[in-house]
Amino acid sequence: MTTLRIPISSEVIEWAIAHGEKSEDELREKYRLDAWKNPQSDRDLPTFKQIQDFSCDTRIPFNYFFKKEAPAEDNTFVKFRTINNSAVQPSRRLIDTIHTMESRQEWMKQYLLEQNDQIHFEFLNRINDNMNPIMAVDRKFEENLKRLSRKF
Repeated sequence: MTTLRIPISSEVIEWAIAHGEKSEDELREKYRLDAWKNPQSDRDLPTFKQIQDFSCDTRIPFNYFFKKEAPAEDNTFVKFRTINNSAVQPSRRLIDTIHTMESRQEWMKQYLLEQNDQIHFEFLNRINDNMNPIMAVDRKFEENLKRLSRKF
């Protein structure tokens, strides 16, 4: 059975090591990083499974390893997290959480825009149906308050 080996840009590997969750020493113990960066033969290239494991260990998205150059992440949210320290590199867990929340926010926005007409219609019907009894109770309260104030 043939093992699927995939070439990865050395620039991407360096970027993943620098921006990953684990230290370079920990990663070197588990993976042949030097061989991956400068492969001499096809056997030096990482397997598909090794890339998956490396992605999990570094918490770098799996698809980043198939790019030709290191990805440029826009972490503008850092300026809202720290004071006067824009050079701070956020953890991969924080970046993952922010991306997850942004995608959920976008999904909810689209969902609400699609549901807007239906929700607006239901909301207006509920207001119109419920307002008359409320207004009637409110009027009765005002009348009773006026009667009481006349007596005193």
